[in-house]
Amino acid sequence: GRLRQVEHEALLTLLAAQAGVATDSVVIAGATHTDDAVLVLRRTGMLLVEPDRFRDPERTPAPIFTGDEARGRLRELWELLTTLHDNGIAHGKLDEDHLVLDEGRLGVIDFRGGAVAPTPPQLRSDDAQLFTTSIGLFGHDLAIEGLVEHRSPEQIEALGLDLDEGAR
Repeated sequence: GRLRQVEHEALLTLLAAQAGVATDSVVIAGATHTDDAVLVLRRTGMLLVEPDRFRDPERTPAPIFTGDEARGRLRELWELLTTLHDNGIAHGKLDEDHLVLDEGRLGVIDFRGGAVAPTPPQLRSDDAQLFTTSIGLFGHDLAIEGLVEHRSPEQIEALGLDLDEGAR
């Protein structure tokens, strides 16, 4: 039920914070006296991009990060995902709408689609989502560099990506 969903999201948010990931703070999770499920989070930082920035099919937004900052931020983003995975957490929705910048650090919010003790397909899904998101944040070429630097050839192959075709 809804209470279980709220408790699940609160748990994942707490576990991510405990792992050192910049994320929202859980204020309270539970049920009201009328059996409504309530999750109150204190937002950390600010959203990295305006919501739904890719909704306009006529407009391809420019990369958020460029130059020297881009490589460092891309590395930071892949390390954030590695931290989540190393701590038994899959996010499930790693897109631009769920990334925050908190006191200069990249972070992630909204764990409602996440999982504890994720399966290999859930981990691969996070990898694929982060790669796709990194294209919008850093541009195609740098996104490919980041993927190749942070995932083994076998992990990339498991994602079903044809990087040679995509680079043309």
